[in-house]
Amino acid sequence: MFYDASVIDGEGEDEGTQALRATEERSSEAVCFLVDARHRMFQQTLSDGASCAHHALASLSLYLQSRIIASPNDRAAVILYGTREKRNDYNLDHVYVLHELQPLTARLLRNLSPSHGDENDGGGGGDDGKDGPLVGQLRALSYPGSESHRGLSLKHALWQSSHVLSEATKNRAAKVDKRIFIFTNDDDPCEGQDLLRTQTLGRLADLRALQVDFHLYPLGNPAGEGGSATFRPSFWSHALREANTWKEDEGERFLEEMQLQLADSGVDGASQKRKINRKRRWAATRLKIEAGRNASPLEIEVEYYLMRGQQKVAARYVDAETNALLETSTAYVCSTSGGVVEDQPTKGWSVRGERVLARALEYELIKDVGHLMGFHLLGFKPARCLKPFYQIKPSAFLYPNEKDHPGSCRLFLAFHEQMRAGGQVAICSYAATRGTASGADLVALVPQQEARDSFGNQVEPPGMWVIFLPYADDMRYPELLFRTKKDHVSKASSDQVDKALALVRALQLPEDFECDQVPNPSLQRHYEVLQAVALGEDPTQCTVTDETLPNQALFKGPAQQAALVDFEAAFNFNAKKRKKSAKKTTAPSSKKK
Repeated sequence: MFYDASVIDGEGEDEGTQALRATEERSSEAVCFLVDARHRMFQQTLSDGASCAHHALASLSLYLQSRIIASPNDRAAVILYGTREKRNDYNLDHVYVLHELQPLTARLLRNLSPSHGDENDGGGGGDDGKDGPLVGQLRALSYPGSESHRGLSLKHALWQSSHVLSEATKNRAAKVDKRIFIFTNDDDPCEGQDLLRTQTLGRLADLRALQVDFHLYPLGNPAGEGGSATFRPSFWSHALREANTWKEDEGERFLEEMQLQLADSGVDGASQKRKINRKRRWAATRLKIEAGRNASPLEIEVEYYLMRGQQKVAARYVDAETNALLETSTAYVCSTSGGVVEDQPTKGWSVRGERVLARALEYELIKDVGHLMGFHLLGFKPARCLKPFYQIKPSAFLYPNEKDHPGSCRLFLAFHEQMRAGGQVAICSYAATRGTASGADLVALVPQQEARDSFGNQVEPPGMWVIFLPYADDMRYPELLFRTKKDHVSKASSDQVDKALALVRALQLPEDFECDQVPNPSLQRHYEVLQAVALGEDPTQCTVTDETLPNQALFKGPAQQAALVDFEAAFNFNAKKRKKSAKKTTAPSSKKK
């Protein structure tokens, strides 16, 4: 991971960077999980033998585990709909608030774990015992008659969640992102009820006006186990359009391709975890394109995302006795009189033995190189000109800021598509803030096409990568360094190059391998022990799979073994080892003589 001392230690940051950091720390999310608790959610099982309700609760547990450390300011609520009993502040039928909106704590994580609860309470889990005690307890809240009021239960649940999220943003100065997740295996809850359908879609439109993000997770096959029907988009395609989540031509395709595969592929929680953990933008900036002398420049509003992990909060020092925060103060003392100088000393530099002084305003003007904030287009270059070793620090990602500036998406995509079609990259100057000594960075904007998997999930979003380029002063050419006559440059032969190429091709990783999805085993062990201690469990029973170790099956194949043997023979590694061992054995005998 890239280490930036100014970000981690908080030193050398200007006011703009500090303001962005403070906003990021204060921002939080308020999430409502709406879980369908109809009888069919507990009866219908997926390919692994667990019910749809078990998969929904497993997704909640994964969300809490991933957010409880990364974002302690977030809050979550769990609302069941389609239940026999009702428990809510507005006395709505068939709505059961399992957990009120509250901060993410270890107690909440334990209460929502599928394995938590009394196994003798609620009738147990599924038929093969894979659901867990908590699912068995929730099963007692459902009943077969819930199929008769599917649409009414959903409408009441949306109404309850809108009130919960509205209360979450009251009396809060910091930004709160509001989100709703729905887990259901019902493709048309308002089937045959046009009035109820209109009211439910209207409730979703009201949520969009409240800037609430809406997410749907269809679970299982609505026709039941062994059925051939798909998750029909007749209702949810309209619901996603009302929530402004999908375009009109994308909603039906999304629902048609997800259905059962989403739940089956997410048994381990990987797909749900990637979708739930939404990236938060670091800053809102603009891409400026000059249009000529007499024409006004074209500006595209974009969102700037950092592609690195969450940085540590700067350490704070406290008094050993009172535990009060210590503040740092600086005072200038006169070397002659010993008194404190009230006015700030004039800064300056020594040039050829003479002292050059500068006032505070002059010093600020020297630091400010005149670059305005944002990206400024300099021109275009073919994508083949961008070399991998040009990247000098972690990249960033740009996405149109359509939410705050309508119309930005259309301009951004037109610019993006023309660059991608022509195989070009944009060279820009970028200044994050003004008044810094670093001035502007030279960057390349590389367009990225949207990619989806076979289930319709978005794997890579459309946008532009920001690649930070070196200046001419940063380039080094070690191959041009002076060599003496005794230096000998050894180059590999053509046969050795062919053997190395064969080895590289034989040890290829699977296509589904993603380097950014390999967890840190040390951190995973730390979090597992921390979670066990917080939940009162035995930390010695924690086991973590180290995915950084080589896959032995990859090296034991016949083609891989042959490539390794040929590679060793081409470079004569065994002869070098025997030569070194011979030197070690003959050295003691020569000394005795």
